[in-house]
Amino acid sequence: WNNTLNTAFFTNVSPLLPTAVPKITSICAPNNTSLTLTLPEGYASYTWLPGGATSRTITVTSPGEYSARVKDASGNTVHSQKLIVTSSIKPETPTIVQSGSQQACADSAFVFSLTSSNDAYSWFKQGTTNVLATTPTFSVDEAGTYQVRSQNVFGCTSDVSAAASLIIRQEVSQPTIAKSGPFTIMASIPE
Repeated sequence: WNNTLNTAFFTNVSPLLPTAVPKITSICAPNNTSLTLTLPEGYASYTWLPGGATSRTITVTSPGEYSARVKDASGNTVHSQKLIVTSSIKPETPTIVQSGSQQACADSAFVFSLTSSNDAYSWFKQGTTNVLATTPTFSVDEAGTYQVRSQNVFGCTSDVSAAASLIIRQEVSQPTIAKSGPFTIMASIPE
């Protein structure tokens, strides 16, 4: 080795650049029960772990750790990143803590909340698709029936939650105070 790895070797030979780690991309299936995992094009071979599938794309339906070994055109083996699915592919249906019918005064708001989770949320009024909030809590000052669905990091969405409604109570009118006899005061609220 001393004769080969001399000054001339290091002067004339260009080092190989490190190979980039192949990134796994994931797409949630339309039915939200499976993920399609895909590796980049351009490799001579692919081997998925676990299972040993040899295609560029696999479909997974259960939790686990997924990675792959790929070989480039020179025969070098490169390990991909690891993709970890920790729970069901389809997120659990969120539960609104304040279920059923709630009430708020006309000059205030009511806050609906969910049990905590790592998912993203989409709150909406029943019968619409307009997203009103994306957090685990949602402050509402408009009467209506509200629902929420969750979305995990893979883009899979849950079923829609049970509905929770909000009734806004009418503002109470200013009472009129009038004298009614020598020692009695009477208040009345116009309706």
